[in-house]
Amino acid sequence: MFDELTNVGLELQTVAIVCMWTVTLIRAPAAIRVPAQRGLWVAVAMAASAMTIRSKVLVTALFDLFGQNHLVPLAGNLFGVVASAAIVDFAMTAVGFRRRAGLLYGTVAAVLVTMTILDITAPEHLHHQIPASGYPAPSPAYWLVAGVTNISANLVCMTVCLLYSRRGESRSLRIALSLFGIGAALFGAFWISYTIHLFARFALVPALIPLVIGCGGLLYAAATSIPLVFAALSRLRDLRSFWRLWPIWSELTEAVPHVTLTRAISRRRALLLSSTALRLSLYRIVIEIRDAILILRDYVEPHQVLDVRRAVGSCPEHAEPAVTAHWLRLARQAKLDGAPARSHPLNVTSLGGANLPTEIAFLLEVAKVYRDAA
Repeated sequence: MFDELTNVGLELQTVAIVCMWTVTLIRAPAAIRVPAQRGLWVAVAMAASAMTIRSKVLVTALFDLFGQNHLVPLAGNLFGVVASAAIVDFAMTAVGFRRRAGLLYGTVAAVLVTMTILDITAPEHLHHQIPASGYPAPSPAYWLVAGVTNISANLVCMTVCLLYSRRGESRSLRIALSLFGIGAALFGAFWISYTIHLFARFALVPALIPLVIGCGGLLYAAATSIPLVFAALSRLRDLRSFWRLWPIWSELTEAVPHVTLTRAISRRRALLLSSTALRLSLYRIVIEIRDAILILRDYVEPHQVLDVRRAVGSCPEHAEPAVTAHWLRLARQAKLDGAPARSHPLNVTSLGGANLPTEIAFLLEVAKVYRDAA
C-alpha cells in the first residue's frame, strides 16, 4: 500500500516539476520586463530547481556524471534552503514590506555553511535520508537545521500570503497569494512531518512526502500562471466582443463610410492578432460605431423613436439597447435610400456609460438586438 502511494506521489512530483518549468519559461519574458512580476518568477524558478535537483532521475544522472559522491544530495538540500529564502523574499515584497535582503540572505548563508560543515564532518555516507530505522544520514543535527530553516521559511510565507490574499491590489495578485500560501503550507507540512520522522519513524511519512511535494509544486505553478490565465481570459473577452461587434460595425460604416480611417481587419484575421493589437482594433471599431450612431441619428424621425420605445417597453432592463438597435436600422436604411439629414434633439452622447467596458457591454446588447431584428 505504501509503495503504491509513493509511486503515485513520485509521478505527481514529476508532473509538478514539468508544470513549474513550463510556466517559468513562458513567464520569463514578462518577468524580465516587469520588475513587479520578477519576485514570484524567481521564487518558483528556485523551487522548481530545488525539486529538480533532488529528483531521483537527476540525482542518478549526476551520480553517473560525477561519480558516487555525497556532495550531489548536499547540493540539492542547500539549493532548497536558497529556494525557501527566495520564496520568503517574494512574499514579503509582494505585500509591501520593506525588504531586508541583507538580514535574510545573511541568515541563509549561515545556514548553508552550517549544513555543509555538518555534512562534511559526518560519518561516511552517500544519500541524505532518514531511513526507516537506524542512524540518519548525514546526521540528526543536519536534518534539524534543514528542518527548522525550511519550516520557518514556509510558515512565514504561508502566514504572509494568506493574511494578505484578501488585501491585494488586484484580483490576480489575491489569487496568486492564496495559491502560493497554500503551497507553502504543504511544503511546511512536509518539513514538519519529516522532522518528526527524525525522532519517530512512522512508515506513512516517507510514503506521503512525494505526494505532498507534488501538490505543493502544482500550487506554485498555478500561482505563477495566474497572470497568464487572466491575460488569456482578457484576450478571449476582447475577441468575443470584436467578433460580435464586427457585423453591426460593417453595416453602419457601409452607410457612413467616412467615419472609418482604413478598412478594419476581418474577424478571422483577428484570431491571429496579438492581445495589444486586438484591443486596439476593438477600441477602433467601438469609436467608429459611436461616430456612425451620432451621424445616423439625423436620419430617423422623433416619432419613429417614440414608436420603437413603445414597442420595446415591455422589457425595461434592455429597453435602451433595443430602442437604439431598432432606430439605427431605420436610420441606416433611410441613409442608404438617400433621405436628407434632419437635425433634432435625439440625445445619444451617453450611450453605454462613461468607460470603455460599459460602452462595449452596451454596444454588444445593441448588436444582438440589431441582428435579431433584421
